[in-house]
Amino acid sequence: MNSDIVLFIIELLVNSFLFYLLFSRSKTYTYVRDFSYFVLAIILWILSIFCILVFREESFAVIFARFSYFFISWAIVFFVRFFRVFLLGKYDKIVKLFTIYGALLSLISLSNGIVVELNIINQQLYPVVVFGKLSFMFLVHISGAILLTLKLIISRRKSFRGRKNLIINYIVLGILIAGSIGTLTNYLLPLFFNSSATVVWGSFSISIMVLITTYSIIRLRLFGIRFVIGRTIYLALIAVLPFFTFYFVFIVQSVIWGSIYEPGALVTGFFVSIGFVYILLFANTRLKTLIDEKIINTGFNPEKVREKLVKDLSTELDLGNVATKVLKVIHDTINPVGTGIILFENRTHRVLFRRIRDLNLKSAASDLHEVIAYWSEAGQSYPLIQEELLRAEEEISEGLQQKLKNILSLMKKRKIACIFPLDRRVHLNGVLLLGTKDNESAYTVQDIEFLDSIVTNVSVAIGRALLYEQVQNFAETLEKKVDVATKELEQKAKQLDRKNRALQKAAQRERDMMDIVGHELRTPSSIVKNALGYIKMLDRMDKLSDVKFKKYVDKATDAIEREIKLINTFLGATKVESGQMQFDPTKFSLTELIKQVVSENKLRASQKGLKLIYKKPTKEIPFIEADRTRIAEVIDNLISNAIKYTRKGKVEIWCDAIRRDKTVSVSVSDTGVGLSREDQKKLFTKFGRIRNYISKEERMAQIVRPGGTGLGLYLAKGIVNLHGGEIGVKSTLGKGSIFTFTLPVENKISKKNLINPIFAREGSKNVFDKLRFENEKKNSDSTEYAVK
Repeated sequence: MNSDIVLFIIELLVNSFLFYLLFSRSKTYTYVRDFSYFVLAIILWILSIFCILVFREESFAVIFARFSYFFISWAIVFFVRFFRVFLLGKYDKIVKLFTIYGALLSLISLSNGIVVELNIINQQLYPVVVFGKLSFMFLVHISGAILLTLKLIISRRKSFRGRKNLIINYIVLGILIAGSIGTLTNYLLPLFFNSSATVVWGSFSISIMVLITTYSIIRLRLFGIRFVIGRTIYLALIAVLPFFTFYFVFIVQSVIWGSIYEPGALVTGFFVSIGFVYILLFANTRLKTLIDEKIINTGFNPEKVREKLVKDLSTELDLGNVATKVLKVIHDTINPVGTGIILFENRTHRVLFRRIRDLNLKSAASDLHEVIAYWSEAGQSYPLIQEELLRAEEEISEGLQQKLKNILSLMKKRKIACIFPLDRRVHLNGVLLLGTKDNESAYTVQDIEFLDSIVTNVSVAIGRALLYEQVQNFAETLEKKVDVATKELEQKAKQLDRKNRALQKAAQRERDMMDIVGHELRTPSSIVKNALGYIKMLDRMDKLSDVKFKKYVDKATDAIEREIKLINTFLGATKVESGQMQFDPTKFSLTELIKQVVSENKLRASQKGLKLIYKKPTKEIPFIEADRTRIAEVIDNLISNAIKYTRKGKVEIWCDAIRRDKTVSVSVSDTGVGLSREDQKKLFTKFGRIRNYISKEERMAQIVRPGGTGLGLYLAKGIVNLHGGEIGVKSTLGKGSIFTFTLPVENKISKKNLINPIFAREGSKNVFDKLRFENEKKNSDSTEYAVK
């Protein structure tokens, strides 16, 4: 009894797992949903029988017995629904009538119409069922389901194609196995041995059918039915030898020695084991070869075919002959309607070689390079099977959906069932194409594995043939290649000459800019010098008042601050150019930083009669992790430029959060002079000056100044880019400009640009933890950081 209960528990667990697999996929296919309900009904049926064995009290046992017929009635209904929807694609009248009959029968099952009572006998594991007058309805239910299923299979047999035909074979195989085991264990053995000990295997046989059917409808690529039958026969036959050997040796040892534990029995048993191993290995090899040739692979042996093909291709150097031999082998074994091999040139994707047999691809061969692109984007090259792609289409990433649809459309239109990639490890860019099988059956697991092994050997042979062809043509094309190389050298010489002239212009530009830099640096110094001169002169003349003193001191201070800012800009641009700029990232509020910079520029804007407006964000702006000082420098530069080049109107600044890529953006707009398209190209480059300008105040003072050094925006771009962000401009001449830069929320600064890389350690907020040192060196190459 304990073993039966354990077996029931195993059945419940296995079927529950299968139900989970099926139900998780039931939203896509209706027939999968119906089969999942069938499995659920089987689980409840087994659970009812299990409860009869556990609760051996007649009143409870009768209830569970009636429920078992209730659930098995619905199981039969859902199996019929599953089968007809799978084959017909819809519910027909027969399904509806059968469902009504099953529902009526399930209600009758809960009364005494089918099960009247159970007689529990202590010496027997299973109780004796006393059936009611309506029990014949249950036999009609089962018989009707079997007849409807067989009739549908027979009537639709010729219309089954590809994978559907293979699934039907799996289901029929599962029904045959379940019927055979169930008849043997639930009828024949109890009849001849007058024992119910094997009744539990009836539910076990149904679990086997459920397992086989679930595998067939969930698994994308299936083994051929011949392979399954052959392997089943092989395992059954090979298991016979140890089974009978064990009992034979046991009986003989017991007769001769009296017990298998006697010393003589142990010694002879050892020698018998050696002989058994030898016989088993011999039988295993012969039996496997026989079944492979007679049942699984009728007409050819895959291993022998591969060996012969490798031998034939090892000495073949003509590309056309290689392709012909390969396609002939595939036709003689897999027997597809059509085959083809197409090679593409790596760079231009033009067709380099084509050998087509019974496939209409003359106008579509060039379109197949989209398959190569699909494999490149997917990151791996794997066989494309039309039936598998149709089922797995929704699992492909969105970026590949359009290419996948195009490939499927091409395969359907040209009747291509499989596309195999030639091995790129031998520098091939091509495909092997196969049409549908001659008998319109599906490509099985063993078919794909066999073709994969063929493709591997073919790729090497084709690569070798291509190399030989290139060597043969080398002498003929050498002169052309020399001419091409000469022209390329002439072009390179012209390019070098153009680059040399460009370098000379750049050098002249650098010299001109050095003059500008010198002027920019001298101007603040002259202002300081003149201011101090005025102070001394007024002091000697006793005309130095507090107002005048403050006036000239303020001018000197402004000039010194301007010069310091210029020097910092020059130094920063140099560090950006050399990649040595360093940052000290912290988490801070970008909105607060913008408010601070805006506040610092308010006075300057108001002195020009401009409105400097900060527009509050409509949604929450996250804290960012960056160098606060450097980002303030970028914002200040954009606002300063906006004020400088705006004579009237306003300057606005705002920020926004971009949730999609976890970045924030800052924009500065003005109503200034704007930029032409040519000037926009010069922005953000070193010494990229736009034009000269004369402000109203400067005209009054008769001072003409150039339009800056051109380093401010160059430095701003360097700071933003090193933070992992981007900066750009939109502008219309005469209407103003909008400068925008983006920054990632998280720190994206390279370690080499951090003030101290040890602060890049994640996880800890404690400064002592960040600065901790290892007491022992992990290896001789370990890097030590000194705290400065």
